[in-house]
Amino acid sequence: MNYFNHISIPNFDQCDQEIKAAFKHFHGDYSNVDIFWKFSNDQEFFQRCPTLVASFKQLGVTVQNAFLITVYDAKLNDIHTDYGSLPIRVNWPLHNAHSIVTRWYQASNQGRLWTDNPNGAPYTIFDPTHCEVIAECVIDRPTAIRVDVPHNTNAIPGMPLPRVAYSFNLTYQDRDRMAELLG
Repeated sequence: MNYFNHISIPNFDQCDQEIKAAFKHFHGDYSNVDIFWKFSNDQEFFQRCPTLVASFKQLGVTVQNAFLITVYDAKLNDIHTDYGSLPIRVNWPLHNAHSIVTRWYQASNQGRLWTDNPNGAPYTIFDPTHCEVIAECVIDRPTAIRVDVPHNTNAIPGMPLPRVAYSFNLTYQDRDRMAELLG
């Protein structure tokens, strides 16, 4: 089973420019972002990123939601699975990508549902003493990742924060193609 796969995005440079411009429109400077996970205004975001939408279509998938994911504090490293989500997302790094290692784990327990997330989205968290690392990567380019397997972000000591990325949910109908993208 693959837990991540770096993917080639058609028209990458134009997509990257559009995403960074949309980020600046919504959030300003990278130092102004101090929330771990936040929905974007999908309709406006995708209107600002038409090449991205078309490039995902060329890959055979439809992008549905954009989430901002920021690691601004090294202590933000709960081992978790995303709750109520499709099993695979595409993460797109924007800033300080090499400051974070994403790890996946084998957990020896079921975890527990946590609903006190500041953005209101629940997820299942796991006790790190019951988890063993099974894979890791630096998401330094668009990457398909498993979010239904326990995972977390780990700050690399001495590297700058925040690490800022977008995470894209694809449509349910694309689940088989998403599995192909994962490799």
